[in-house]
Amino acid sequence: MNSDIQKFMDILADNDYTVKYKDIPQEVDNRDEIVAKLQTILDDDGLLPDSLRFFELNGKTTSSELKSHLHKAFQKYRNEFLAGNYSGNDSFKHELIKQLDDTLREVEKAMSESKQLKDETLLEMLEAKAVICEEVKTFVLNQQNTVEQKLPKKKQQEKRSFKWLKDEELIINFYNHLKSNDLISKNTDVKDFRAVFSNIPISEIKKPVQWEKGAKLFAYFFYNLINRKFIPQKPSWVNLQYCFTYNRNDIGQYVAVDKGVRAHVTVINNEGAPKGAELIDALFNIEGK
Repeated sequence: MNSDIQKFMDILADNDYTVKYKDIPQEVDNRDEIVAKLQTILDDDGLLPDSLRFFELNGKTTSSELKSHLHKAFQKYRNEFLAGNYSGNDSFKHELIKQLDDTLREVEKAMSESKQLKDETLLEMLEAKAVICEEVKTFVLNQQNTVEQKLPKKKQQEKRSFKWLKDEELIINFYNHLKSNDLISKNTDVKDFRAVFSNIPISEIKKPVQWEKGAKLFAYFFYNLINRKFIPQKPSWVNLQYCFTYNRNDIGQYVAVDKGVRAHVTVINNEGAPKGAELIDALFNIEGK
């Protein structure tokens, strides 16, 4: 179907990036000679210098352009999904999730292949697609079947903050380290920080902890909390939105940490620890001191 939903799914599925080369300005001395040499290199299946090369993905050449393009398309997708009452169509939602999972695998494969090209902009564009795929999955999965909504439901378990599994003294050391290294806001009160790890009802959390760095470093921090058994595995990523906010640079605002940030863990596993990881590593080494 030629709809906004299908158009957006096609954009997400199209991960064939193309290499482009910058033109040599007419005013450059010996331009014809330079162009001829470059053409000879290309004819011999060689690679031009990285300074002349850039990549295009979905018609965009920078991560900021691609993110804007994807978010606009996602908004149209979301509007059509809700207006069409697709929330009650389980087979349709199942097919969307299947397509998104296939797309995520293709994006991860493309990220792995792009490592050899050593182009940070291309990697950032592919990472942006991985993140938006997770956001779309979250949106689809959160749409409740309208038929189910009419049926009596069991009382939902109360959402709670995370349960700290280590010594209480250690949580204060964590708080001090995160604050002194500008990983959380200087205005973070220790009571608000402890509340996030006190396994209390989320309604009692007065103020979420404000993360000062990007989503990727937060994902690295939270993944280590789970992996090193500082908090239980469940319900982990789901309740982040009630406990943390982070600075989203592309819109210049602090927003709730959605479980879609988990997509960055895949990137980290493929590409290695993000910038600033040494601060997180030092944090978890406190336990052994």
